[in-house]
Amino acid sequence: MVLITAASAAAARAVAAGRPADDYIALETRDASPAHFLFKIESCSLLQNCGIDKYETNDFVAGEHKWKLIICPNGEDKAKDSDYISIYLAMGDTSSMPANWEVNAVFSIFLYNQIHDNYLYSLGITRRFLGVKPQWGFSKFISKKFLTDPSNGYLVDDNCVFGAEVSVVKKEAFAIECLSLKNFEIPYKRDWKIPNFSKLGEFWKSEEFSAGGHKWAVKLYPKGTGDASGRHVSVYLYYYGSNTDTAWYVGSSDNWGRDAFMEIATITDPKKGFIVNDSCLLEVEISVKAVVQICNDGDGDCNGNGNDGFNGIGIIVLAVMSVVGSSSSDKIENERKRNWKIPNFSKLGKVWNSEQFSAGGHKWKINLYPKGNGEATGRSVSVFLQHLGSERVKAPFTVFIKNHENPGGYCKRVSDNLWFSASDNSWGWSSFIEIAEINDSEKRFIVNDSCLLDIEISVQAVAQ
Repeated sequence: MVLITAASAAAARAVAAGRPADDYIALETRDASPAHFLFKIESCSLLQNCGIDKYETNDFVAGEHKWKLIICPNGEDKAKDSDYISIYLAMGDTSSMPANWEVNAVFSIFLYNQIHDNYLYSLGITRRFLGVKPQWGFSKFISKKFLTDPSNGYLVDDNCVFGAEVSVVKKEAFAIECLSLKNFEIPYKRDWKIPNFSKLGEFWKSEEFSAGGHKWAVKLYPKGTGDASGRHVSVYLYYYGSNTDTAWYVGSSDNWGRDAFMEIATITDPKKGFIVNDSCLLEVEISVKAVVQICNDGDGDCNGNGNDGFNGIGIIVLAVMSVVGSSSSDKIENERKRNWKIPNFSKLGKVWNSEQFSAGGHKWKINLYPKGNGEATGRSVSVFLQHLGSERVKAPFTVFIKNHENPGGYCKRVSDNLWFSASDNSWGWSSFIEIAEINDSEKRFIVNDSCLLDIEISVQAVAQ
């Protein structure tokens, strides 16, 4: 059975309005007496005649601490609480407590029913007792009208009995985790030229470097490691934390990467241009997105100082590692330029697609929308370059629509240093050239209903 008094309902509305919660009280009944303290008041009606507005009991012990009850028979605040009994649990003698002491406790206040031989009690609440706030309780524990009604059984022969039960929450080691989000819009970039690639031992390791306020290193296994040994080059990014020897990021490991980063046959293929003059170009881009710090107990500031038992730091990182193909390879240089003469331009459908072609060891095609695409529909010609592979490829490119009669006359668009991927495999321009401009006979972009389209692609990096 749960009893919520009328005062409690009003107090609940006060809680909803953001006012103090002390007034809210839900009461239950039970047969068992309180575990720690009982306090009997005889001749209760004489309290007011004797001018006793506040009574503090002697100390009792619970959870290795001293406590006492404070009872205000006419309410703590006579202007607001005069129709209620106020009762509080307070810390007793604290002279032996250390400076800045703190005790967390779950407690209940009891009132004995002398007719039914059971107890009405407040549901346990948890509070933090401090030097500046040594007491907690209820300004409206129970109404005088309810208490003094003989049929309720709480005041019999002018006697009543209150009680208390206290359970101290022991402060043991606990973990504190702090997530700090970072906003690094520009990723940190680092590159290396690894000489004598064919003569490397089990692995090549970079020097330590800083990115996002943390220390890192890259380790490359030219003959692979783990399940990829003998088949792939393996590449890992290592995190070096200053707080522990076993710091971790993205999981519980201090390294992350790929066993099968790139096939050995691919990286050593002279046509790919990844190994030139027995040297390899390696790049890494790092964006530190978040830092998670974990500590045990202490002052809770998660900085590894003072009383904190610091035991870990987690880093959430966006990292792109690339083995870069050198453009000094004649094969790549020749493949990076391509041109088309598109006939019957006025009769093209929604989209013109080029045949597949190779550039930098990858397959591509051009998609041209003569009447535009997306928001540019009906206003501009749209042109996009599409990568036909699953790898992440960094390939800036330039597209030209050329004047038939003047080699120096053209409309040109130059891309940013874009990464193509399986999810973002097409880049270009919705508004490449206005339809009115490409059809202007004086511009000579369309002659005999044909259009000249050129592209230059520079494959700079591949992240597998």
